[in-house]
Amino acid sequence: MLRDHFEKKDELLQAALIEFSENGYEHASINRILTRAKMSKGSFYYHFLNKEALFTYLVDTVVEEKIQFLKEKTTSRLTEKKDIFEILEEQIRYAYEFGRLHPLYTQFAQSLLKENNIEKLSELRKNAEKQTEAFFRSFIHSGYEAGLYDRRFSEDFIIRLISFLIGHAYEFLTFSFDVETGTWEHNLSTLILFLRKGFGIAKPESIAGQPDNLI
Repeated sequence: MLRDHFEKKDELLQAALIEFSENGYEHASINRILTRAKMSKGSFYYHFLNKEALFTYLVDTVVEEKIQFLKEKTTSRLTEKKDIFEILEEQIRYAYEFGRLHPLYTQFAQSLLKENNIEKLSELRKNAEKQTEAFFRSFIHSGYEAGLYDRRFSEDFIIRLISFLIGHAYEFLTFSFDVETGTWEHNLSTLILFLRKGFGIAKPESIAGQPDNLI
């Protein structure tokens, strides 16, 4: 499979994004993709072995572009001092911004959440979780050592929680282009407030009738 630019590459990838998003991997049709892209079968099979190869390339492309986007955004603001909650909110906002800039990528990514029988996706999810944990671990460790988080929660628990939220932000905050901007802004602010109250430096208020050492 060639990763360099080739004729009708952009048309092919856009057609594939639409097809896989609308029909899922199992029911996606190479014929429909080629018809939409106005590309011949000979040209397609010169670059890709089969549907799986195209799907894998598409997933890799989306992931690589998103990671690069987030890295560029984060690097440009590394000198600013932020706590873990501000960093988390910032990363989710960047992810949302990326989705706004690339709506087909977002639709494709949302469709991937429904795919459970593709080995490649399983590997990607594990790698994504590891990258997210690695990114936040240093911030969380520093804050934990400095006593910024409630010690009733372990450092590993906080890392796993944040990694899960980052990986499922679209679902948890109903990040969809059918949702009004004000709605997801409110949902995000509510989530960050909840986390600050949940394991931030200030102890969360006890639930009525339950002792502080319940957790």
